[in-house]
Amino acid sequence: MTIAAKLVRGWYAEAEREFLLPVGFPTKAEIEQRGYEFEKVKVWKDVVTALNVGVDVPEELRSYLGVSNKLGLFRIDPLGLRQVFRCAPRKEEIGYQPTVGFQDAYPLHLMNLGSLQDFDSQVPKDGDLKYLDVRRFRSNLIVTGAPAYDEESWKSIRFTPGTSTLTSDASFQVSCRTVRCKLPNVDPATGIRHRVEPDRSLRKIRDVDPGAPKMGCLGVQMCPLFEDAESCETEDLRSWLEVGMTMDVQSRGEHVYIKQ
Repeated sequence: MTIAAKLVRGWYAEAEREFLLPVGFPTKAEIEQRGYEFEKVKVWKDVVTALNVGVDVPEELRSYLGVSNKLGLFRIDPLGLRQVFRCAPRKEEIGYQPTVGFQDAYPLHLMNLGSLQDFDSQVPKDGDLKYLDVRRFRSNLIVTGAPAYDEESWKSIRFTPGTSTLTSDASFQVSCRTVRCKLPNVDPATGIRHRVEPDRSLRKIRDVDPGAPKMGCLGVQMCPLFEDAESCETEDLRSWLEVGMTMDVQSRGEHVYIKQ
């Protein structure tokens, strides 16, 4: 780990503190050497084992964030991933059982920008809410060019590269709609929470899934598909995506959300 204090504007600058953490999950020897500890973390109804690397987080970060309690920083144990069921495909269908770490429920979340723009046009605005930034909805993937809410009929999709040689085709099963909580009320740029929107409009306009009555939906949850899933360990399965890939809908059907 490297720590450095910076004064980038001479005597008029504000001091900065930099700290680095390992990208890969640490070895047993590194865990003991650094004083990391395994702890139980509850994600909804599930309890998972995670590694607390908070000893490497400088005290200044806790002060900057205004946290009065002890600040922890957790990494999921790759040997303790949660298997996903509910609306996800089964191992018998796709060759492996999808897993997640700290995600709410499914491996990936996709947003159709056309859907967001249509929904945004119907949300009342005020001095605290000028427009809905797509970042409010915390998606892994954002697609453009599809009609509004068309993604809610997708059952499987495939991304194909253009002229790039760095990626290959990547396929996904679309598991279900994304049932929204109130977190999108928080502006990611400021951290300020709007008192009612977009949660109120989501529940009013986007109450569309019979499995989640009186709840708003926007976006879809997905699980990756792999041709060699049966012959590989789960941790060795991977796909590569890049900006500009073309997306094709492979199959369509109805979605009914299954609650946790």
